[in-house]
Amino acid sequence: MASRIQTPILSSTTPPYFSMDIGYAAKVIADGDATWVKVIDIRDDNFLGIVLSTQSDRPAPILREHDVIEFTHEHIFGMY
Repeated sequence: MASRIQTPILSSTTPPYFSMDIGYAAKVIADGDATWVKVIDIRDDNFLGIVLSTQSDRPAPILREHDVIEFTHEHIFGMY
């Protein structure tokens, strides 16, 4: 697990509202790239998650697998 919580620049989205729970995966948009994150903690509208995978073509992506990030509902593009 990461040694610190990442706070990337996240893009806001406007998906329909849905409920989230610990263990769900959310697609978060970070610097124009889609990032799948597993939710590990929820406090009101704030989430902590572990990055599962990224869809980045950049040689040095902003986020890497196993990073821990914080985000809110407005940053979620999709979920499963």
